[in-house]
Amino acid sequence: ERRRLQARARRLAQRAETLAEKGRFAEAIACQSEVTCLRPEDAVAFFRLGLLCREARRTDQAVQALRQATDLSPADRDPREALAETLVEASRYDEAVQEARALIKFVPRSLFARDVLSVSYLQLGQLDKALQVTGEMLWLDPLNPNHHFRRGLLFQQQGNLRAAVGAYG
Repeated sequence: ERRRLQARARRLAQRAETLAEKGRFAEAIACQSEVTCLRPEDAVAFFRLGLLCREARRTDQAVQALRQATDLSPADRDPREALAETLVEASRYDEAVQEARALIKFVPRSLFARDVLSVSYLQLGQLDKALQVTGEMLWLDPLNPNHHFRRGLLFQQQGNLRAAVGAYG
């Protein structure tokens, strides 16, 4: 019986992937949801479901599936990154900050998590925190011009034109 259920789950997962490639997301989500019912402890199944839901703009469902994936596999950075990115896309910045902070605990040098933090803090109007995080990004990756540009924009937002020009330079 267990083998039969596992085989069914594999077939459904493959079907979900095929349907998604054809842009038939509602059907793909239905198949992948069934996979999660057959494999309730499978973090990858929930991660795939979350990505499908995000693609279909079903944000709440995507967040729920991605949170389940992170709960099942707390050290896996992919579901955490997808969750943080989904929260930013949904303008749920407070939650995005929480997820990015959790990601930094697992991956201390994560530029991705700091990018999420910087964007979220900016959107929340917390320019000082956004600048601090951008400074951390520069410390981790000093040659990336995007970090310098972002820092310049943040200084400009604060009205500190001298610092902005220095960062742009």
